[in-house]
Amino acid sequence: MPDDETLLANAANGLEPGLAAFYERYADRIYRYALMMSGSVVVAQDVTQELFVYVLENARAYDRRRSRNSVAWLYGIARNKLRRAQKAREVTGSGTDQALSPDSPERAYQWSALIAETARAVGSLPEEQREVLVMCGLQEVDYTTAAEALKVPVGTVRSRLSRARARLRALLDESETSVEEFSYEAR
Repeated sequence: MPDDETLLANAANGLEPGLAAFYERYADRIYRYALMMSGSVVVAQDVTQELFVYVLENARAYDRRRSRNSVAWLYGIARNKLRRAQKAREVTGSGTDQALSPDSPERAYQWSALIAETARAVGSLPEEQREVLVMCGLQEVDYTTAAEALKVPVGTVRSRLSRARARLRALLDESETSVEEFSYEAR
């Protein structure tokens, strides 16, 4: 499998398989990041689509000297697009939409309460903490890549992540919904 730089170079030269492979490699990660940051399925879909349209139109813009890592470049673009989407939502006053509901009604109810509480807790974190928690904690982006995407030192990423985890733990401990309430037995 070709590396990211080769795929981007192929996309820049109009070779569709380059962009398609690059999209296959990163679309799910970018979508999950956008979903966790925005809390909106619609925004996440829009940001993911806009990002890859941007990549298609600007594959030549990727400069290995400026951004050592194509993943950091992608997250940086996604971050900017999310900020623009958030500003647009604030102007129009639109709120978050609901995620797709699970299949089993009883189980779905139990898990939806826990998931909703966790999503609310993550959503209530300051943006700087939420960014690193989503990137490093949920997306498993390494600290160096996250630092490059966020344009901050690695130490800042580590301290924000530590504060985010502590705050999230405290928020979930305070909540009325907890994992212990749920039965894991098969029904």
